[in-house]
Amino acid sequence: STKKAAATSAFAVTLSSFSGFAGHISNIHNFNWVLTILLTIMVIIGAFAGSTFMAKKAKPSRVKQIFAVVLLVIAVKMFLGVVL
Repeated sequence: STKKAAATSAFAVTLSSFSGFAGHISNIHNFNWVLTILLTIMVIIGAFAGSTFMAKKAKPSRVKQIFAVVLLVIAVKMFLGVVL
C-alpha cells in the first residue's frame, strides 16, 4: 500500500540521515550539541505527529500525491547534483 511505501521510504531516509550524522560527529571539536539535541526533540515530536496523522486521518489518494511530489523533488535534486 501507499502508506507502507511512505513508511519504508521514511525508514530509508532515517538510516541515510544517521550515517550523515555519524560522519559529522567525527568532527567532535566543532559539533553543536545544543542544536543537535533541539533538532532531535523536534524530529521525535514530528515523527509522532506524522505517524498519528498517517494512521488516523490521511486519505490514501492524498498520501500518493504527497509521496509523488517528495520523490519528484528528490529526483530533481539528484539530477541537478549530477548536471551542475
